[in-house]
Amino acid sequence: MSSARVVSSSSKNCSSELTSGPASSYLDVNLLYPGLRAISTRPPVFTVESFLSPEECKALIDAAKDHMTPAPVVGPGNGEVSVSRTSSTCYLAREDLPSICTKVCALTGKPVEHLELPQVGRYRTGEFYKPHYDAFDTSTADGRRFAQNGGQRVATVLVYLNDVFQGGSTFFSKLGLRVAPRQGVALVFFPASVDGVLDELYLHAAEPAVDPKWVSQIWIRQRSYNGLASVRISPI
Repeated sequence: MSSARVVSSSSKNCSSELTSGPASSYLDVNLLYPGLRAISTRPPVFTVESFLSPEECKALIDAAKDHMTPAPVVGPGNGEVSVSRTSSTCYLAREDLPSICTKVCALTGKPVEHLELPQVGRYRTGEFYKPHYDAFDTSTADGRRFAQNGGQRVATVLVYLNDVFQGGSTFFSKLGLRVAPRQGVALVFFPASVDGVLDELYLHAAEPAVDPKWVSQIWIRQRSYNGLASVRISPI
């Protein structure tokens, strides 16, 4: 195992460094959002303590657990299953998650229409997602296709839905940064600049799970995004 920095959500307070220099090309988040901490400044990476309550985390897992399908990898076509990603996922409707989406909008300053459909992901023992980018190179044909619906992904909000004591960390190899999953904590970073340029520093992986791991991810697009939920549920 590499000698990465292992961080918790209380590692570092937000810094004025985040509003100048390279960070100025990233989406502006609400630096006063309760529980927000910077764990990297160049490029910026944040955690948000208690972003979701234990009850919200459990409700998301319960809503999705009977509707999981193999998680696709964005690539040629409309998304395909790949050996680089062995987890399962479920897409939920924004309308069914009003409280959670309101929190994401308050954190990112973007309207709900710019949010992709919230996903719930499950990693069973041994499952992983190899190093990848959340955004796409829009100078390529695949990237231009990807951006047709809502533009580029400019922010990732990844919420850990359960405590994971062994395995399952999120590892940013180019930053030497490893984040261990803790229930309710959100991990926030910026896969592309606000003008849509992929940032290769955010290469990251979901390390193999030892304990079962549940997450919810919401990506923020440049423009309004349309998608089809896997299942409709009573609002959470």
